[in-house]
Amino acid sequence: MANLVRHICEFTCSGDQSQFAHVVATGQNNKGEAYVKSLDIHITAEYINKTYLSCSQVSVPQTGQLALDLMCGVYPASRCSPTKWFNYMGDANNPYVPFQITYVQHKTNSSENGFIPLNSKTTPCNEAVASELPACSCSDCASSCPWAPAEPKLPHQLKICGLDAFTISAACDPFSP
Repeated sequence: MANLVRHICEFTCSGDQSQFAHVVATGQNNKGEAYVKSLDIHITAEYINKTYLSCSQVSVPQTGQLALDLMCGVYPASRCSPTKWFNYMGDANNPYVPFQITYVQHKTNSSENGFIPLNSKTTPCNEAVASELPACSCSDCASSCPWAPAEPKLPHQLKICGLDAFTISAACDPFSP
């Protein structure tokens, strides 16, 4: 979840907001103060995909569900995708979103339409985000699970005239059913 927190901090507090954020609509409160009603965040598809992958298997022990079952709107985790997840995180109808945030995806982090898309560092779920913190466990991250040992090689089959020796011996056994 560190990547999600990093994302929120980055687009909220970054000194480089003008490079990737565009205020689409503003309003005025009853004191005449301006506020943001809609915002475009220019972001790379790579960043959205990596952030999604780092969170997609995280479970919520209290509910027995995956975190994305609770964080992808009408979509369960099994039908969620990076784009659906970020769209929900920016949807003004989501009770946790203060205004509309539209994520404008770019294929690369090169400048387009005067914007340099946000492409923050992401940490894969099987790596620790800091030296004092462990990586995600196997239950939350398949990449953290140990690999199964390789299948043992089967012994060479004994053949008699190209036929399996055990089949021939069973056929020749007078006590076989």
